[in-house]
Amino acid sequence: MLSSNILDKLTNVNLENKFNEPSVTSFIDCDNSSFPLYTVNSVIVGSGAAGLRAAVELKRRNVDVIVVTSMLYAGTSACSGSDKQTLFTASTGKNGDNVYAVAKAIAAGGAMDGDLAYVEAAGSFLAMDGLRLYGLPLPEDKFGAVLRYKTDHDEAGRATSCGPRTSRLMVKALSNEAMRLGINLLDDCTIIKILKKSYEERVDGLIGISKKFINDNNKLGIVIFKCCNVILAGGGAGELYKHSAYPYGCVGTVGLALEAGISVNNIQEQQFGISTDKSTFAWNLSGTYMQAMPRIFSQDRDGNVYNFLKNYYRSTKEIASNIFRKGYQWPVHAQKMLNFGSSLIDLAIFREIQKGREVFLDFLHNPDIGNDGKPFSLNELDEDVYAYLKNAEALLDLPIDRLNKMNPLSVELYRVNGIYLAKNPLKVGVNHQHFNGGIRVNIWGESELKGCFAIGESAGTHGVTRPGGSALNSGQVFAIRSAQFIENQNSHVDEDSIDLKKIKEILDFAGKSFNNKGISLQDLRQKVQTIMSEKVAFICNIKGLQEALKTIDQLIESVYKDGITVKHNSQLFSIFEWKNLLIEAKAIIESLIFYISNGGGSRGARVICSESASSIPQASNEDLSDFRIVPENIVKRNEIIVVKYDGSNTLIRERKVKDFPNLDDIFFEKNWPDFLNGDIFN
Repeated sequence: MLSSNILDKLTNVNLENKFNEPSVTSFIDCDNSSFPLYTVNSVIVGSGAAGLRAAVELKRRNVDVIVVTSMLYAGTSACSGSDKQTLFTASTGKNGDNVYAVAKAIAAGGAMDGDLAYVEAAGSFLAMDGLRLYGLPLPEDKFGAVLRYKTDHDEAGRATSCGPRTSRLMVKALSNEAMRLGINLLDDCTIIKILKKSYEERVDGLIGISKKFINDNNKLGIVIFKCCNVILAGGGAGELYKHSAYPYGCVGTVGLALEAGISVNNIQEQQFGISTDKSTFAWNLSGTYMQAMPRIFSQDRDGNVYNFLKNYYRSTKEIASNIFRKGYQWPVHAQKMLNFGSSLIDLAIFREIQKGREVFLDFLHNPDIGNDGKPFSLNELDEDVYAYLKNAEALLDLPIDRLNKMNPLSVELYRVNGIYLAKNPLKVGVNHQHFNGGIRVNIWGESELKGCFAIGESAGTHGVTRPGGSALNSGQVFAIRSAQFIENQNSHVDEDSIDLKKIKEILDFAGKSFNNKGISLQDLRQKVQTIMSEKVAFICNIKGLQEALKTIDQLIESVYKDGITVKHNSQLFSIFEWKNLLIEAKAIIESLIFYISNGGGSRGARVICSESASSIPQASNEDLSDFRIVPENIVKRNEIIVVKYDGSNTLIRERKVKDFPNLDDIFFEKNWPDFLNGDIFN
């Protein structure tokens, strides 16, 4: 048994804000207004685990840095997670780990560059050890080795965890270190524009909006940053979807990059899974939440209850075993929707919600009786399921008992958020959860715009699928790599003046917000989120995507012509966020259409349906012929879709994935000078 003090320490994680606010360097005058200017070597956009790690790494290298964030401790790192939120790194098992094998595992889902996978694997040791040094309480055995387990897409067992709040604990450790180092942070500031040099493709600065700078001489609250390096670490655009496991207000920085003409990789590759959403408490219900095998039922508006999984699986044993497997096969997976696999549960939940019913997990009752009429029994489970529960000493009568035994932190987490799994069923859905694609970067995290880096969920380093927890590792690795590269470049902020035309363009667009001609901010958000969740979610088809694209294109035309109507200056930052989100939505939809039109099929979390497809999910008592699944085209695993926005059109192409590096030519004495001379950065 864990004490209440331990449970509280690992679930109710308090974060302090003792950051220093940076001092304004000077002011820029434009159109009878005066805007504060910050001059600094590097600006980090985002204050999650990746952004804070980059800030710490830069500061420790004596690089002048400012962190800019729209709302401190309100993003996915601080506010999202799962039952045992995972960090995936090279393992310290009894025989050690082969870094090349780790890289192969990271890229196994396809459509991922081999060099990036190897960088993530090789850098994972330093990433994890730095976190431990800064105070992250990763569990160890008595010999000092970090404890491990298997997670999604992980056959070797390279996962570790601090419990449900791993990433929040990472934020705590890193923010404490950042504050100790005296790093400056500007809160309540939204970056709306990336500035580029007029004479080369290099970053020149940023434009943001902050309510704290609104005054008679600055009615929009515009703030300007003059810098030679930008690290985009603002996460993913959870706000694009109505049904989302993201916290409120997550817009990410990919749309910002697209608007600046920066290319993105695999923007169509996303994750969806069973979770509670942001209307209650956004949280992924993976791992032990499902391995406890709760009863799953639906209820209509009249209070009628439905044992709907009975219509999909052939027996009680099959229902229970697949609920269990959903724990470590948590993200929607197209192939696991066939042959009575675990993602048939995702489809079943989706269809119940389409009928207007609500779906619940009930931890007070075991799974309902299946088609074979046999009641649930712990002795009637698939062998792998029974063995796991036996090893976990969790062969207990009720789901809540099994969950408390395997992971009491997962129960405590909901309790501290006012939800009692031991009292009431938990309302769930299949929600948008993560972007695997994002800004195209090289092995140092730099985009094609020189001096502009992307890390964490902003970066498009992942492929179709990935091991659970590899995203947290990737953010840490590329935070370190980008800081190393920036230090080596030894760049300095030049004295060129900021392009005032860009500021005037922002003033002109903002001016449309009060003419009452444009769509309201509320209506725009509702239209985009609805069309994305209905037509661009885990189940989609070419017709629905074309309808979605038509809607988004109409909205873009309307917004560019008439603006977005708001009621107050304090909402103006949102009009620029949604202007960029529209571009990102367009990029996602057009990428999917391009992928399907060029022979792409169902893979990862995307179930591509077509009337001409022959694969139909089997179900014991349901006609699923409306969900004819286009099979995966294996050839596409060797290709990456690249999208670039030129100001009016999206330019889309395919490229081959980069090979894994050839390590046979690397030899200590031969390559040591490359490191000493800094040639590794070339």
